[in-house]
Amino acid sequence: MVWIDCSGHPWLLNSAGQRKLACQAAWEYCARLSRDEQEQFVRAIEGALDAELASSSENLMMTWDQARKLVQQGHTVGSHSMTHPNLAHLQPEDLRFELEQSKRRLAQELSHVVTHFSYPCPALQPHWSERTVEVCRTLGYSTAVTSDSGPVHQGDDLLSLHRIPPTAEVDGLNWNLNCAFLGRAV
Repeated sequence: MVWIDCSGHPWLLNSAGQRKLACQAAWEYCARLSRDEQEQFVRAIEGALDAELASSSENLMMTWDQARKLVQQGHTVGSHSMTHPNLAHLQPEDLRFELEQSKRRLAQELSHVVTHFSYPCPALQPHWSERTVEVCRTLGYSTAVTSDSGPVHQGDDLLSLHRIPPTAEVDGLNWNLNCAFLGRAV
């Protein structure tokens, strides 16, 4: 089996290693896309590979009612973009759309002011830039966490904060916290 990317490069898909390389190439290309272009790219891959979704997309995301309940219970809900692209690689109009529309949609659905943002962590480096920070500032976000690992220090720009990477295991979380805090007890 083979997948041919947008540049015409053929990617063999016969082994796990080959599929991993093809997937990485697709991620890197897709991370630069937003909105309809991103959707069209994903649909084209699904069509080219005759892929079927393994599970219903209805079960992959929280419902608006679940998100409203979190807000009612006192949780902070922040924006994370509309389509999860790598914001540092977008055109200015797509960058603004991703940040502005996700903030607006959350505020509308949750009847709650949204002032916090978390940068998506897709393929490609960097994940954020001075331009993305300025758009966050212009749109009225008060804080934004980047995908850069590490502790937050007094005086850090509140729109480009580091974060501790998530993990599925408690031992992994302890490891990440110890690394972030340079071995100090946490």
